[in-house]
Amino acid sequence: MRRARGAFLSGFLLLAACAGLDRAEAASPSCTPSLTASADGSFAQAGWNSTPARLSRLAALTRDRFAAAARRLCAAGVLKPTDVARFRRLVVQNGEGATEPLVYQDPPMGPSVFIFQFAFQDGGPPEPAAFEQALRCWKYPKRAGCGED
Repeated sequence: MRRARGAFLSGFLLLAACAGLDRAEAASPSCTPSLTASADGSFAQAGWNSTPARLSRLAALTRDRFAAAARRLCAAGVLKPTDVARFRRLVVQNGEGATEPLVYQDPPMGPSVFIFQFAFQDGGPPEPAAFEQALRCWKYPKRAGCGED
């Protein structure tokens, strides 16, 4: 009987410890952003195809590639989960003179709004590696290959 009670108590303590871990994991930020995206008026202003259907598809694909790059960089330790948690809204912007994709914030828009600028014109978003480069430069702007040359 004593052995059965000991096993029961050990099992109960193990279960309680695991429940505590679940709560701690749930409270910690993850590497998965919860992100919405929309295209701004820059496409129409530049005279590119700005139909709602095109911009909706473009924003969704850009959001998906951005989120995937953020997850990869977070898993690799380049971004922290707290960085990724900040990505709540993505504004997709056509940048006529942009030679490389750029991620930046416009403070009046709020701390969780990020702008992804690229010379989209009438095409699609850049390749996935370009999203990683843009995010690396956002996080470490003085890194080689980032910023104004």
